[in-house]
This record gives sequence, structure tokens and C-alpha cells, in this order.
Amino acid sequence: MSYQQTIREHLRLVILRTLSEQNDGALNASVLRSILPQFGFTVTRAQILSEAAWLEELGLVTCREAGAVFVIETTERGEEVARGLARVPGIARPSRRSE
Repeated sequence: MSYQQTIREHLRLVILRTLSEQNDGALNASVLRSILPQFGFTVTRAQILSEAAWLEELGLVTCREAGAVFVIETTERGEEVARGLARVPGIARPSRRSE
């Protein structure tokens, strides 16, 4: 597996975990972008939207526009992946320490 693929798999997991930690399971893309650097990811808004679209295709999140804001919300299946209860190729598994 390439370095870039490894980074993307971990980014996807962090996105799902960050969303699942919210009371309503949702964040807008701009807020998510400002949170990700604390986990070691400096990404563009376009990268977040691209990953959100990929996650949505798999039924792990839903995406919607609310005016000028793009909102990403985890689904029940996305919560399961974030907690390590389900496995999806292309998304890193949480480590035992972080579960």
C-alpha cells in the first residue's frame, strides 16, 4: 500500500470518529477542516468534500448543503466503523488503545 493510500485511510477514520464524537453526529466542512490539524491532517476543503463524497457513496455519512455551508453527518453504519465494530476497505481500523 502506498503512503498516500495509508494517509487517506487514516484521514477517513479520523473524519468518521470526529463526526461520531459530536452530539448530533454532524459538522460542517469548514469546522471539520479546522479540527483535523490537531490529529496531524492539514487538508483543503476540497479534500474534505472529496472524502465526504466517498464516504457517502458507502453509506457511512450523509452530505447536504445548508445555504453556503456543507454539512457532513455520520450514519449508524459510519458510527460502527468509527468504533471499530465494522470494517470497510479503504478506512483504517481504530487501534485498541483508541477504542
